Amino acid sequence: MTSMDIKKMGGYCMMIGPVIAVACYFIQPGGVLGIGGTVDGYDAAGVVSILVANSVLGIITSLLIPVGLLLTLAGIIIWVQGWNGSNGYGLGMISIPMATTAIVGWSIGSALSIVIAAGIASSTALVEAFFGINIISTFIFGAGSTLLAIGAASRSEVNSNFANVAIVAGAIVGISSAIAPFATSAGTAIQMISGLCFFIYTLWFIVLGRAITSK
Repeated sequence: MTSMDIKKMGGYCMMIGPVIAVACYFIQPGGVLGIGGTVDGYDAAGVVSILVANSVLGIITSLLIPVGLLLTLAGIIIWVQGWNGSNGYGLGMISIPMATTAIVGWSIGSALSIVIAAGIASSTALVEAFFGINIISTFIFGAGSTLLAIGAASRSEVNSNFANVAIVAGAIVGISSAIAPFATSAGTAIQMISGLCFFIYTLWFIVLGRAITSK
């Protein structure tokens, strides 16, 4: 593995990272699949209750989500660097700091989830901070992923139809997260919509990663 080609390494990161992150996003307590229960909108006390009641799963998923996200980011960076001097490079480079900022925010959110699930802290203020961090991180990710997909769609080696689907998915993530602060009662629905869009990006990255590693 230490002698593996950098592009192939990036391809593997693009396949493995999103699978880890999205799988944990779906199965985390109170997540898209509703394991351990569901939370109505942005009910901070409800989140604390679910995390404490499902502490082991909450801690494990919160530890793994940042790992998956960082692997994904590494894959994106390596992939975009390969565009240097050709179509989509500018948009790809702009998307990288956006993705980085979003991942840092989500990682902080995972850290807050860990201290609550572990019983180190039980303040609903931490969950409320998590909500705010998650909203802005998801919005930034939506914007960045849309730019990345637009850049990718201009490249001949990328399936433009799949890239166009990714453009729409990224836009939906960004728009839905921007609506979230104005429609707090729709928090659960927005989480499910975002989850579906993240799943689309996971499929796209797997396809891209397979194409890269097969060269």
